[in-house]
Parts: sequence; C-alpha cells; structure tokens
Amino acid sequence: MPSRLTPSRCAGRDAGAAPAQRQHAQLARPGQALLDLGARQQTFVRLEDLAVPYAAAICEHLQVEDRQSTSAQSKFLDACRSRNRGERDAEQLAEVTVRLGFANVVDAFHISRGGEPTQTRFFADERASRQGITLTDHLLELANGLQATVLPREVDARWNLVQMSWGLRLGTLLVSFEMTPDDDAVDLYAPARLRRGPITGVRAALSGYQDGRCAYCHDAFTDIGTKRVAVDHVLPFVLMSREWQDGDLHQVWNLVLTCYACNSAKRDRPPAATAPPGTRRWRDATPRQPT
Repeated sequence: MPSRLTPSRCAGRDAGAAPAQRQHAQLARPGQALLDLGARQQTFVRLEDLAVPYAAAICEHLQVEDRQSTSAQSKFLDACRSRNRGERDAEQLAEVTVRLGFANVVDAFHISRGGEPTQTRFFADERASRQGITLTDHLLELANGLQATVLPREVDARWNLVQMSWGLRLGTLLVSFEMTPDDDAVDLYAPARLRRGPITGVRAALSGYQDGRCAYCHDAFTDIGTKRVAVDHVLPFVLMSREWQDGDLHQVWNLVLTCYACNSAKRDRPPAATAPPGTRRWRDATPRQPT
C-alpha cells in the first residue's frame, strides 16, 4: 500500500472494540461530514457545525441497527434515540452532540490499528482553544481529488459492515461473501445461520483497502460503480471444484478490485502464474493485500 493514508485507512478507537472495528467505525462516523466540509474548501470547523451532520448520520444508522458502539451505555446515543422518537428537536440534539458526541471520536481519529499515532493528520484538534477543528491539506486534497466521488460510498459501506458485525456480535469475523449472477449486484452477506440479507456493495467496501487502485496494475479508479471495475478472486474460484480444502474462496479475504484489462488477462489463473505474452497491465499478478 502507498504510504499516503486515505480516509479509509484513518484509524480510531471505541472502548473495548476490536482493532478492525474501531478503525472503520471511527472513519464512518465523522468521515462523511468532514469530506462534505472539505469539498466546500472550509478549513476551520466549529463543533456545533460538525454536530448537525454527525448526529443526523448517527440517528439514521440507529434506525437500521440500534447497536452503534461496543459500550454498554452511551448518553450521546441515548440522546440520538430520543431524537428518533421525536422527544428532542434538532437543536437540542446538536447541543448534546457538542458536549458528548466528540470526546472519543476526535481523540482517537488519528490512532492506528496498533495503537500508534498515524503519520498523516487530517485535522488539527483545536477544541480547547477555539471549540473546533482545522482541516489539513491532506483532508482537502482527498475531498476534492480524484476519489472524491467514491469515498462517500466507501465510508457508508464500512459503517454498514461494522454496525452489522456489532449487531450480530460477530467480533472480527464480520461477514462471508456471496455473488449474484448480476455483476452489478455483488453484495456482502452476514452468515446465513445468523441473519440473511445484503450488508453493502463489495466494490465500495474493498476500495479503501486498495487505495482506490487496481490490485494488479495499480492504476487509479475513477468510478468504483462502473462495470470496468471488476471483483476478482485472487485464488481462482474454480479451485473450489478441484477438491480445494483451505477455506471458502468466495469470502471477502480472497477478493480484490481490478480493472477490466487485468481481470480479463488473469482469468482463472492463480496469482503466482505468469502474465500472458503481450500483457503489460497485469504485471506480476501479485495483488496488494489489505492492511
């Protein structure tokens, strides 16, 4: 992976959460609001301005999955639930959000999976002096750059994954993967023994792990939703019909996004195979693995 961090690799922590869950949940909650503000070239963001879109997103997701934290209790989440029941208005919820909603989020946003601070900072914490945060050039670049149209979908996809795993008490196992005949309808599913139903489109969920690039030739994608972006089995799925015994190849651990040219060139060959003559895009067929 390139050293530059994207929002999908921003880290964060909720008390008691597994590392992967903490990371994606931390991104999803304030991530969309920060991207929207960055797209407007707004640098200094007051907490009260951030509170409105942040709380609205929490309320929306609470209607889908009531469990939005690993903590047993949260006064902030209780306030959001109260808003959903019509017991608070938007102004009252914004006031609670400023007081309670950002304590763990802002503190942990730049903490990596291993507990170390990230090298790239997307905002400066100025809550003590100015009651707000200042967006850095890194955030503004992402909000206005090549991946600006893709990142919002990725943010929502990751939030959906985390809230489903919390709701099912899956821990870090998260999800298995199934593919429908329609390539445009690829979804991630919760294990059937627990709950059946699509969680999120796999293209958006995988995009951030690969920095928005093809896993093989590393060219940047401009639209993750297009048919020109393929979902590839790193170890070809045909192995499942050949007495493969080392795990379900249809699960998300064995999936990467590729451009159409690389996907067509690789076909049913394993990643150690040599690229066919004349193929320049599918280089060493060694995909970038999620980190």
